[in-house]
Amino acid sequence: MPLDFGPVTWLVLSEVFPMELRGRAFAIATVANWSSNLIVSATFLNILSTFGVAGTFLTYAGVCLMGVFFIFVFIPETKNRTLEQISSQLSSERTSVTSRCSELCTRARHNYRVRSSSDTVKLS
Repeated sequence: MPLDFGPVTWLVLSEVFPMELRGRAFAIATVANWSSNLIVSATFLNILSTFGVAGTFLTYAGVCLMGVFFIFVFIPETKNRTLEQISSQLSSERTSVTSRCSELCTRARHNYRVRSSSDTVKLS
């Protein structure tokens, strides 16, 4: 039994996006899918000659592990939920993520300004 992310893209797109966005989402996903296939095909022999067989497959395994992490962290569970429930969950999560990101950026800017003003060096 092969284990890969092939059907995940199409399953998530069909469950998460509303009808008015679904066509565009499928188009973007198709371009991303074929682009990633092209990247793997174009780089495989170069990576194989540079890192060897084990290094090549470890490299691709690392990319797959990043994909697993992304799926478990960012993709919502859709089992036994309506499209409206999924949309409202994504809207609330998007708002909370946006507010958390802007808060972190504000803190980082403030910390940078504080550090920059106290770390000035006098040249003589």
